[in-house]
Amino acid sequence: MPDTSGYGDDIRDDDTLVGDDNSSVSSLGSASTLVSEGANPGPRRLPNIRPHIDHRVDVAIIGSGITAVGVALSILPLMASRGMAPDVFVFEEMGEGAAQHDALMSFLPCRVFRPDGGLLPEKVLDFQVKNAEAVKELESKYLDPDAREFEMEDLYYNDEDFEFGKRTQRRLDELYPQYGATILEGDEVPHYGHLRARGARTHTARLIRPSSLVTSIWADLRTQYANLCISTNNYVRHIALTTGSSHPYIVTSSRGSIRARHVVHATDSYAPRLLPEIGLTAGRKHRLLLRPGARFPKREGKHIWALHRESHPFTVIRLPGGNDEIDELLIDWEWVGGRDHGEIPSTVNYIHDYMERVFGPEWKEAEIMPELRSSTIGITGDSLPFVGRIPQDYTNRGVSSSEQAAVEAPFSDDGGLATPGEWISAGYNGQETAFALLSGHAVGIQIAGMENEELEMVPGRPGGRLNDWFPKEELRLDDDRTMRANLGPLG
Repeated sequence: MPDTSGYGDDIRDDDTLVGDDNSSVSSLGSASTLVSEGANPGPRRLPNIRPHIDHRVDVAIIGSGITAVGVALSILPLMASRGMAPDVFVFEEMGEGAAQHDALMSFLPCRVFRPDGGLLPEKVLDFQVKNAEAVKELESKYLDPDAREFEMEDLYYNDEDFEFGKRTQRRLDELYPQYGATILEGDEVPHYGHLRARGARTHTARLIRPSSLVTSIWADLRTQYANLCISTNNYVRHIALTTGSSHPYIVTSSRGSIRARHVVHATDSYAPRLLPEIGLTAGRKHRLLLRPGARFPKREGKHIWALHRESHPFTVIRLPGGNDEIDELLIDWEWVGGRDHGEIPSTVNYIHDYMERVFGPEWKEAEIMPELRSSTIGITGDSLPFVGRIPQDYTNRGVSSSEQAAVEAPFSDDGGLATPGEWISAGYNGQETAFALLSGHAVGIQIAGMENEELEMVPGRPGGRLNDWFPKEELRLDDDRTMRANLGPLG
């Protein structure tokens, strides 16, 4: 392993993990503290990388959220089954946003149709269902096994949206009857304020805590694999590609440089910072935290409303609690730009006006000021993530095509890891819970050079060959995907 025992004088003590939504999540100590403190470590001084170029790792993962966890959960045990122990180095980059975000996860696919209205391939739909099931398996293994399942109510406020919702549900009923939903029309449609919905759909959803789950998994992996190193608050500044080396990538961070055989980009909306040519842009996700008013529907404190009135619906979650529950209003504005605070007042006002029309004038506690939290999300032109090996044309690392061929062959000659390369799993369009975990697994399996092998099913990952459950052709980053998605010029 690379020597990470040195400590810098300017190490900060506010280390936090960063999730796939680029919001900061829970605290994570150094590698040595993870073993003893388990899933709830406190702030600790962080291991520094000595600023020398001769540190070598097999896999460098940029990001430490659920995608990165998926990569590690596959590559570490798979290579161990072959008697190999590849060095895996995780860069946790300090992000922005709020801590301890709950995330909504539906067992039904979140993405059913293409932007042009065509149905997504069945394999993409299956992948979303399998991802939700995999996340639930890991929650049962690492966290409280009791399900945090909520009743979810989709309300449609115009006929066109409702017809689209019914069309979607008819197809899902055919494919996934075990997760059936109920369509409500006419007098069956719930009514709360003066704005009446045209129709509704009810089904079961789940709230997960990605921060707690991710922290628990990293702690467990550190107890099992001494070849795993996690460097927190370590910002990657630059990646260079060289030739004539078994570790051709030089990854330069705020704490020095290392050489790597493989580099995985698992930072969702921040990926274009190091990969400006990939055709991925950043959007915003806003979350408002406030207390509900006395007349806000109680619904036993475990209910979710998805309000479909404009092009970007938002979600209202009533959380259970001992006394007055805290409700979370989650609004996804996928193409809202700007990071300055000037957009916050208009966002709060918009949400307030919308909620008043749906739930009435006393929908919130007037005496308590709401809290707005924002994070970034990765947006792609076809609403599907990029997952897989990155062609050199999209990395623009400045080597010739003949030199690049040395790092793009499918597999290495020694039966170990795949031939060196850069990989990506990013661009979830605000739907990390539908794609991220198994996308990370898929990258890890390919790096391990085991995509054609029959793998055993384990908690959090299906069994069989990768192609049995992973829609590689639909999610890969290449020229055909770019043309199909109409992502536009990448230069």
